[in-house]
Formats: sequence, C-alpha cells, structure tokens
Amino acid sequence: MANSVVRVKGIKQLQSKLKKNIQMDDVKRIVQLNLAELQDSAKKNAFYKGPYTRGKTRQSIAIVQDTDGLGGFVGMGTPYSPYLEVGTRFMSAQPALKPAFMIQKIQFANDLKKLMK
Repeated sequence: MANSVVRVKGIKQLQSKLKKNIQMDDVKRIVQLNLAELQDSAKKNAFYKGPYTRGKTRQSIAIVQDTDGLGGFVGMGTPYSPYLEVGTRFMSAQPALKPAFMIQKIQFANDLKKLMK
C-alpha cells in the first residue's frame, strides 16, 4: 500500500479571506438593518398636514439596496415628495427623511464602530 501525502498550500491566506468575508457579511447585515430602521423612522415622520393627505407618500417610502449589499438608500416615490420634504414658497417644509436620517446616521456609525472592536 502506497503512502499518500496531502499538502494544503495557502491555508493562512484562506483563513484571512474567510475572516474578511465573515466581517463583510456582518457589515452587510448592519447596512440592511440600518436601512430598514431608516425606512421605519421616515414612515413614522411622514404624517402630513393639508387637504390632500391620503398617505401615498408614506406608502411610497422604500429601500433600494446595492447589489453588493454594502450600500443603499431610502427614498420617497411620489413626484411631489421633494416639495413636502423641503417646502415651497407656498407651503412650509414637512420633512420626513432628513430628521430620520440625522438620527440613523449616528446609529449606523456606532454599529460599525462596535463591529471593528
């Protein structure tokens, strides 16, 4: 019976690659979680005053995530939502995204800092 020897080269590189991939999965999870929280906060803020309030803008708030999972954005899908967010000369602003974003960006940074420890 012949002796067989199996040698695996590059095990250290494989281990470091796996560690990087695991961390990237954690980053993707954090991105997804924070996008969902931003969407929820924006929807909670999207209660508008006025005679035409039917909730279409609130319902149109959606997440668009990058294909690599490392980025994305939350936006409003109605054509008049920018006017609600920043106002016009005829109406004051009734922002939904900006207040939610200002809070969520701090949470996102804290989540990433925890991951790096």
